[in-house]
Formats: sequence, C-alpha cells, structure tokens
Amino acid sequence: MILGATSLACRSPCSCDCFSSSKDAFEKEAAVVASTVAARGMGARMGDLMRDLQILTVIAVPIAAIAGLVMAIGTRGRLRLLESRFAGLEQRLGDWQAVLRWSRV
Repeated sequence: MILGATSLACRSPCSCDCFSSSKDAFEKEAAVVASTVAARGMGARMGDLMRDLQILTVIAVPIAAIAGLVMAIGTRGRLRLLESRFAGLEQRLGDWQAVLRWSRV
C-alpha cells in the first residue's frame, strides 16, 4: 500500500497502526543510509569526486585530440580551396597587367 493512503478498514489517513510496518521499514532504511554516510565521512565523498574528475579528464584528453585532428583535416581542405582560388585570382591579375602594359604602349 502507498504511504498516506487509507485502508478499507479505516477512513482516516494514518490515524491507526495500519501502516506501521511500512513506517518501520522506511525508518530502518533511513538509519542504514545515515550510518553509511557517517561511516564514509566527507573525505570519502571528496575522494569519489576527485576520482570522477580524474576519469573525466583522462577521457576528455583523447576526445579533444580527436576533435582537433578532425578540425585540422577540415581546415586543410579549406586551405587547398583558398589556394586554388588565389591561384585563379593571380592568373586573372597577371592577364590584366599584361593588358594594361599593352595598352600603354
């Protein structure tokens, strides 16, 4: 049964001992959790946090390296495209310089 609900025998929520077994189980579980937290202490929780941060750092470094490699490959392709465009512009500029020289003569 759900805590706070009424049984068929009693119509008022939790006015009798119809849920005492559920309450006892909850209180026992809460006591176990509290004793575990007290036994481990704050240092253990900070140790867990430090370990988790170390694991994340170890995982993040290769991921960043892979991302950098992918970005470098993409940049190389863009650089090749820009070089070909500049070569075309240089050729056009050279043609115009030849035309201008010819027109001055």
